[in-house]
Amino acid sequence: MTSNPFFLISILASSLIAFVTGVVLVESSLMLFKIKRGRVRSVLRFFPFLSLFLDLLSNSFSVGYWINPLNCNSCVQKFMLTLFFPDLKNYLYSNEISLLAYLGSGISHTIFTIAFGVFSALILYFTSRLLCEGVILAREVRALMKSEEVCTRPIESVLLAESIQKNKIKIFESEKITIPMATYCKAIFIPREIVQKLPQGEFEAIVAHELEHVLWKDPTTRLFSQLISAIFWWVPTHFWQKKLEFDQEIACDQSISKYGFNEEFLASALVKVATTAKQKKTYEALCYLSNEKHPSLRRVQLLLGLASTHSKSYEYVSYAIVLIGSIIGLVCVSWI
Repeated sequence: MTSNPFFLISILASSLIAFVTGVVLVESSLMLFKIKRGRVRSVLRFFPFLSLFLDLLSNSFSVGYWINPLNCNSCVQKFMLTLFFPDLKNYLYSNEISLLAYLGSGISHTIFTIAFGVFSALILYFTSRLLCEGVILAREVRALMKSEEVCTRPIESVLLAESIQKNKIKIFESEKITIPMATYCKAIFIPREIVQKLPQGEFEAIVAHELEHVLWKDPTTRLFSQLISAIFWWVPTHFWQKKLEFDQEIACDQSISKYGFNEEFLASALVKVATTAKQKKTYEALCYLSNEKHPSLRRVQLLLGLASTHSKSYEYVSYAIVLIGSIIGLVCVSWI
């Protein structure tokens, strides 16, 4: 089967369909139900990555397994064969062969055997590279924890101080980073200049934001989603990864209120952090965690209530997507 060109195409199509379907369902849900809570949005945005993971582990639970027209168990294939190619359907059933085998018969398969080998090698390459970067990052973080000073600036908010102590979070100040960042190992790094210059309220709002990243394990979620993206390198996940990360930021922005901080404090701090970051170069090994490319202006607008999470035009598009999805769902139910 690996030498059959349509076998490889089926794999590519199944994963792509699974991811795109997940994206459409999540984006439609966010727009239709007008979900504004960043944490709910970020959790929902993680589901398309999980759909790829299910596609890898168990095809029978994958959306692509049921929709992919090249899959012999696909409701879409059964529908198309019955409606448009009844003679071909009878031929396949009478000879007990799959559509993949039928389409791939009579084709020279040697080149596709090589293509499948290259395809598998690329999966191994991208996955190995990401894992190596993760190992290097973990080593650099541990090295920073040993070399950098623990932040001695006191935390005046009782709720914030209790949460830091309860969860055993360590806060470090460093000159090697340009923006605050949370890590996997219950450590928060804040630029020394930010520690020294920000007013107390803004400083603690930044700490509260990064604390939420640690408590919700956002760095781990980001790494896991990027690992899935590396395995399924042919699926365009980059844009969705950015949406996931942005909603994680919004979720942490919104969560500072439970520690008693005003959102204006964080908005002001974000502007100052962004201004400081432009003047310095980030320590290269920590670029992955520092995530400097987040649109801070958009976050400030949301914090101050100057922007909405979605536009009216997107809302109309979501209705159309749900309608099309419902039709496909009805077809699948009818032909399972």
